[in-house]
This record gives sequence, structure tokens and C-alpha cells, in this order.
Amino acid sequence: SQKVIDGTFHVELFARLSLEKIILKPLRERKKDIQTDLLPYFLDRACRKRGIPTVHCEPDVEAWFTDQEWRGNIGELERVVEQVMNYWSKGPITLSVLSLAGLR
Repeated sequence: SQKVIDGTFHVELFARLSLEKIILKPLRERKKDIQTDLLPYFLDRACRKRGIPTVHCEPDVEAWFTDQEWRGNIGELERVVEQVMNYWSKGPITLSVLSLAGLR
């Protein structure tokens, strides 16, 4: 790696990490993770960034998030949560907020 050559990454750590492959399934194959971990995490993070209490989604909105393909994986999910929060005003996130954000 260029960072090892540049001296910004320790060569022994690079060698140890190179021994193990970490394989993650695409997000579209880990739909349960969206609803139980990722969506709540990104919502909480977006709310903290805005200095507001954590917002929750209505069940049909959680289902919408779970049903998406997420070809951009976690990065796409995070961007969509941010987009939704830009259109949210109060209460739980509803399907109408998704519509305002141009997602439905």
C-alpha cells in the first residue's frame, strides 16, 4: 500500500491485517440490520447533528427503508436519512415526509 511506502501506516499492522479477509454481504442482503441497527443509528446521528431529540419512524416508513435495494450500501442509506431529515419538521417520520423528500 502507498501509505506503508510513505511511512504513514505501520508495516507490521498492514501485514497482519492483510492476512484476514473481511467479507460483508451487501446491505440489500442484510435487511434486518437496517431496521434494528443502521436506521436508528443514522437517525440518532442526524438528530444529534441538528441538536434535537432522536426522531423515530412510523412502521410503514421503517418498512420502506427495509424494502429498498441500497445499491450504494450504507453510504446511500446515510445520505437518504439526511435527506429525509431535511424535510422533517416534527413528530415521527411519516410516508408524507418521504414524499416531500422525493423518495416515493
